[in-house]
Amino acid sequence: MGYFANLNEQNVVTRVIVCDSAKLCEELLGGRWVETDINGNYAGKGFAYYLDEKVFTPPQPYPSWRLSANKAKWDPPIPRPGPEEAYRWNEHRKVWVLREEPVTNKP
Repeated sequence: MGYFANLNEQNVVTRVIVCDSAKLCEELLGGRWVETDINGNYAGKGFAYYLDEKVFTPPQPYPSWRLSANKAKWDPPIPRPGPEEAYRWNEHRKVWVLREEPVTNKP
């Protein structure tokens, strides 16, 4: 058993199911199916599939971000200056900003 993604005409994932094979998915449900665990790369609804690279890419998070050379991820226009949990992207200003400190109940 594995995870298989149903692709539309634009190679965008419309659903993911557990099945024995892509062939069985096609026979039972029709459409085009691709196994999602490709080198640890899993698909989700809305992901794009690139046949030549055999990779699934999530939807573009921000208009300014560009697809990496291997199409495996989206890259921001400028690299994140620190850990992911410390910064968030501001698309309007196209800069990384520090996340606000979490509120704690400590005196």
